[in-house]
Amino acid sequence: EDALHIRTELKEDNPEEMLKFAQSCNQLGYLMFRTYHFEEAETYYSDALLIQSDLQGDFRVDGQKVLRDTALTMNNLAILYENNYKASLAKTMHNRALKIRKKLAEDESVEALGYLAMSCLNYAKFLSRHSENPDEASIYYQRAIDLYIEIGKKDSKHLVDRAIAGYYYACFLERYDKEKALKLHQEVLQSRFLLAIDNRDALASDLADSYFAVGRITCELGNEIEAKPMLEKSLMMKKKLAQKAPEKHQKSLDEMIAYINSL
Repeated sequence: EDALHIRTELKEDNPEEMLKFAQSCNQLGYLMFRTYHFEEAETYYSDALLIQSDLQGDFRVDGQKVLRDTALTMNNLAILYENNYKASLAKTMHNRALKIRKKLAEDESVEALGYLAMSCLNYAKFLSRHSENPDEASIYYQRAIDLYIEIGKKDSKHLVDRAIAGYYYACFLERYDKEKALKLHQEVLQSRFLLAIDNRDALASDLADSYFAVGRITCELGNEIEAKPMLEKSLMMKKKLAQKAPEKHQKSLDEMIAYINSL
């Protein structure tokens, strides 16, 4: 009710402030989501989306900015709905966000293409959990990877995002084609190794995960001898990370140790 009152107060005289208010609602929704207050998060996101819908077509504000903010709110709602076991609503929001971001990406700017790639990856991860047809998720994983490769030519920081998308896709492929999954994990490992030359601390955890994935799949395909150095490398790196930040890395370290001890 408070949000609706403020929306009415601001609409006539100050649409820019109204847009900022919607951004605040979205930020509060994200904060509520991160602190497990899901009902409050949905309320804030819904308020933001209602305001943003009101502003679409208003010539007094930047229409592109309104669409960007709307897509972000829809993306956040999609993640919230999935978390609350509302897969149908989540799918609707993912598709609506994708539609907007495809439109915004028509100018081929790095920013717009980056957001589109992010939406493709988010939707691929959603489909990997909820679709019975693996081809559906594969299409969006590959689309995200292709977009990150394209924009990585203009801004190299997106090559890190390309590796992340590739890693998620490889993990998904493990269910259906371990040989193909291994090949993609190896490509991601090579990419992360090269990227880590100039940014080793920031990418150390991702690199350790890739070493472990390659070692694990190699082992599962029956080549334990070839897998051993990869697993040992990942374990050494993860132990160092867990010593510095146990709250972030101890759980994955324990999982690595449990897997290696089971061999």
